[in-house]
Amino acid sequence: MARDAGLVRRGMHVLKNEGIAAFAKKAARHMRKAPAEQPPQPACDVLFVNGCDLSVPHPTRYRVYHQMEQLELLGYACRQVYYIDARPEDVSSARCILLFRAPYTDTIAAMIDRAHQEGKKVFFDVDDLVIDTAYTDQLSFVGKLSPEDKKIFDDGVMRTGKTLSLCDGAIGSTDCIAHEMENVLPKTYVNRNVASQKMVELSEEARRSRHVADDSVILGYFSGSLTHNADFALISDVLCQLLRSYPSLRFAVTGVSEIPEELKPYEGQIIRKEYVPWKELPKLIASVDINLVPLEDTLFNHAKSENKWVDASLVGVPTVASRVEPYKDIVQHGKTGFLCATTEEWIAVLSSLIEDAGLREQVGNAAHEFCMMHCTTRNTGFHLAEILCGQPPTIEAILKSRNRFNDTEVHDYLASRQIVLPQVNLDKEPWNRRSMPERKAALQEAAAAGKKTAIILYEMTSGDTPTFRYFGYNPVMALMDSPSWHAEYFYVSEIEEVRGLLPQLNLLVLLRMRERPDVVELVNEAHAHQIPVSYLIDDDVVGREKADRIYEAMDLDESDDFGHAFWEGFAVRCGYMAEACDSFLVPVPYFADLLRKEHGKPCYVLHSSLNREQMDIASAILPQAKAYKVSSHPFTVGYFSGTASHAEDFALVEPALVQLMDEHPDTRLVLAGRFTLSDKLLFLWQEGRVTLLPFMDYLSLQAVQASVDVILAPLVLDEFTNCKSALKVFEAGICGTPACASPSSSLKEAIEDGRSGFICGDSEEWHRHLEALAEDPALLASLSEGCIAAAQAYSPVALEKEAEAVFAQAASAVPRKDMGMMHAASRTEDAQLDWDNAFAINPLYSSR
Repeated sequence: MARDAGLVRRGMHVLKNEGIAAFAKKAARHMRKAPAEQPPQPACDVLFVNGCDLSVPHPTRYRVYHQMEQLELLGYACRQVYYIDARPEDVSSARCILLFRAPYTDTIAAMIDRAHQEGKKVFFDVDDLVIDTAYTDQLSFVGKLSPEDKKIFDDGVMRTGKTLSLCDGAIGSTDCIAHEMENVLPKTYVNRNVASQKMVELSEEARRSRHVADDSVILGYFSGSLTHNADFALISDVLCQLLRSYPSLRFAVTGVSEIPEELKPYEGQIIRKEYVPWKELPKLIASVDINLVPLEDTLFNHAKSENKWVDASLVGVPTVASRVEPYKDIVQHGKTGFLCATTEEWIAVLSSLIEDAGLREQVGNAAHEFCMMHCTTRNTGFHLAEILCGQPPTIEAILKSRNRFNDTEVHDYLASRQIVLPQVNLDKEPWNRRSMPERKAALQEAAAAGKKTAIILYEMTSGDTPTFRYFGYNPVMALMDSPSWHAEYFYVSEIEEVRGLLPQLNLLVLLRMRERPDVVELVNEAHAHQIPVSYLIDDDVVGREKADRIYEAMDLDESDDFGHAFWEGFAVRCGYMAEACDSFLVPVPYFADLLRKEHGKPCYVLHSSLNREQMDIASAILPQAKAYKVSSHPFTVGYFSGTASHAEDFALVEPALVQLMDEHPDTRLVLAGRFTLSDKLLFLWQEGRVTLLPFMDYLSLQAVQASVDVILAPLVLDEFTNCKSALKVFEAGICGTPACASPSSSLKEAIEDGRSGFICGDSEEWHRHLEALAEDPALLASLSEGCIAAAQAYSPVALEKEAEAVFAQAASAVPRKDMGMMHAASRTEDAQLDWDNAFAINPLYSSR
């Protein structure tokens, strides 16, 4: 019974109330009660199991309720249960389990075992080094316990440590705790204590009503007890000297029944305050001018959280603390607080604060600003969500947590840059304006007029509208005024109409097409009519041997068998369809050379390009963008990511970019699209130096690109990335925004280094060029004009001439005979398969 009681009532705090033995008796009575029948619990993302004594609410508030609030603000459902009331079946209702200071019991062991059987992770959380008696034996009060009480106390500590050893990972409130837990578990994390929304609300009320007296300065020390307090002994001499030197100085101390002997001569300058509940603490702290946090330099103190600094910072009171962890990890000395290691330092720092009200206000305000950005439950739960739920801090998750609508976010951002999207009839999917009968009639009319004709066939059910825009819609629009060629786009769903138009065609183009029976049959018919078929592809994904690089580009987990099967099947199907064609069309010369070598077929370059809608919107936005860029504003860098798989690319430039932002505090970064933030970028966002925008339509994107001073186009260079087009560069360039880019084949082609942008080969070059642009407005203006001129090479007018030449070359190829044939991987199931469902078809072509 004594052992069970020790599980419930343990910890340093209990001594000042009823004593451990009294708590043990209460716990024993509690545990003898038969558990009542409980209804099934609702499903949740994280189940918090609280193992901390209920009579000591402070740890539970920070490590259970505040962490729950962090997650709930991000949309995660949480539930908490006291460990004595927990049941193994509770595990089934949660995605993962977090055990806060829960001592080992048969029930806790059963919960952990059941979680593992169900494939769920169990994490241990702690805010003090109460996981081994090797740590707690260092505490002075533990040495004063009676043998009976120490036995109970030690039993609880060791059982807590045993629970830790059974978990999958551990979370500590400080770096020190996490480091010490590594001796037990290799996977340890830090999630610092933060203030709740209620604490912020109460602190703001106290801060607004705070009155600073002119005639005296009050030092504040907020602790439950000073009796035999080794921490306070560090500054007792300091206080004596200051109280003697400044007769108007006051010292406010909380919860003290008897002051130390050395301070009794200054009892008239001491203000005694009773211990108050946490909701009243902000007003109490706001009543002083300087907050004191002396801490003895011990391992146990290094593991403590910086709560006292947070509490004071929330109400704008500056803190002077001992130079020990965690305070030296969080406090910027001289800016958001002060750190002292010697008596002389304490006296010097406190004297300057006592004599300078402006310094107190300056440091208090800076601490408050930092605390609101980094030390509250709002906007700080992303790391915890990543640990527990596997959700990293993405732009999408952050915007969702702020309840911001995508269109509103983009509109508000552009408005802050004095840029307004023109109110013109620009359709985000303009290809939908042209019906199939209109396209069919236009092609027939062109053929009758003696023009050569081409059809670009696309499988719209693939959902890849960017590819269709660049290589289906844009070439068709570019040839609208051509005297020699006319092209139309058709979809696989319209294949019967295409079949009827074959006699009038000079060229059939399959755009990123996967093998399917109806298209194979169409290719056979085209060849029968002596019509060449060309395969247009914008990524190096043709054939099974390309699958590994696709997995990497898509950032697939090794355990994702379906993902691997899907993309292998996609590459195989593309390879089979390309095999049936007579030539290739690709957007990059490097890619063309590669396919010629690999497939032995003619390969022609049809660059990706701008369309007329983009040119129109660029013309409308450019004057606004120029006006904003010459106005007084922070130098702003933009990075726009279409998929979350670009993390490795951005890693090339992030060190140089962060260095630039550290060296130039007025520099800003705009991140848009699908992107995961590193810890450093998340920190900069919390400081207001990074703007996050959602994935947006390509017309809105042009306006955002126009609003920044320079865009980044980093690429990890290999065969795959050298095949990618330069669309990021010319889309921004036409709006007057130059790029800093990696030296890929297409980016070097699109940028005239030093005149329309910069090519950056390593981190030093990234930093040097970005710094030059940040410091030299004339250079930036020159590159802005240069990139507009360079982007004209990708205009519809330029594409018209290229498309005419390329289509003529492809149309001159001799059609290959008997190449359109279905492959055995799926031929036997043709009648039963839904070929529009790639999720069902692609894996059939996979070897997995």
